[in-house]
Amino acid sequence: KVTQPYNSFVEIPMSREFSDFQALIEQALRLGAFRFEPTLVSDQRLSPYFFNSGVFNAFCDLDSLTRRWFTRVVELIEDGTLDIPSFCDDIVFLGIAEKGIAPAIALGTSMYYEPNFNGRFRFAKYAFFRKHPKGHGEGGEIVGASLSGMRVVVFDDTLTAGKSALETFRKVRGMGGTPLAFFTVFDREERTSNLKDPRQ
Repeated sequence: KVTQPYNSFVEIPMSREFSDFQALIEQALRLGAFRFEPTLVSDQRLSPYFFNSGVFNAFCDLDSLTRRWFTRVVELIEDGTLDIPSFCDDIVFLGIAEKGIAPAIALGTSMYYEPNFNGRFRFAKYAFFRKHPKGHGEGGEIVGASLSGMRVVVFDDTLTAGKSALETFRKVRGMGGTPLAFFTVFDREERTSNLKDPRQ
């Protein structure tokens, strides 16, 4: 699913074709991505199941996952839903640590190599937030490109109650960036009463 966070969110399925979505679910089941037992999730409550995108760790599986996103990005650019200029040196693909990092870089690399884009994504960049700020070396809480003045495409593996997405958008704006879109492999569509829907 991809969500574009402007004045109002527009949620768009990863694929328009149900058969493709069904193939993704079948692949996830085959890889053991779903665990159907009570599991503590990110907002500290029990959920009846758990989704682990980390099992898409073979390059062939990661590629099949990001190719579904790739197809949707191409469609969204062509129909004008995503405003991506012909030369986009102000785009950052930002992965939420840890499981959003690999898909963000994999999709960005696929966009770079797509011949029909004629180098459009040649100077697009990547970044991710550390779980904990680094106090030595280069320091800080971000690895990769600066977000200042950049339009940021955010990636995470699952959307549960929206806490990590909201926190990431806050950080992006605090660093001078503008959230452009949010990609997730699996939206659990679970909300808690004390937390806003991330579309708000």
